[in-house]
Amino acid sequence: MSEKFKNNLIGIAIFVGGLIAINIWRGPPDMSFRNQSLNEMVHSGLNRFHYACQHLWEEQGPDENCTKESIPKMLLSSFDLPGINISGNGNQEDWQATARHDNLMDQIFIIDASGIINKLDPPHK
Repeated sequence: MSEKFKNNLIGIAIFVGGLIAINIWRGPPDMSFRNQSLNEMVHSGLNRFHYACQHLWEEQGPDENCTKESIPKMLLSSFDLPGINISGNGNQEDWQATARHDNLMDQIFIIDASGIINKLDPPHK
């Protein structure tokens, strides 16, 4: 073996050893951060969706609440929710199931964690 090849091999071994040592020192990845950020993303999306609904209903009067029953009207009146970027506290328990999917007159709407509403094509019969 040539001297240059030996030096390159030693350099690669030191580099790989350093990477392994750093990963051992850091320990296994903490998945709670990933789960927490996903939970925060879902929470934020549900908040925005809840307040988008309240924004739609505010012209109906102060006694009108944003409930599950108001979703069909919201989806029909304002499908793409343009410019909605509202944050705050909402009634999250009411929206957990709603945030996954809604059936409305044979149309399926998916509300993802970012608060975007997507319409899916109905299944062909």
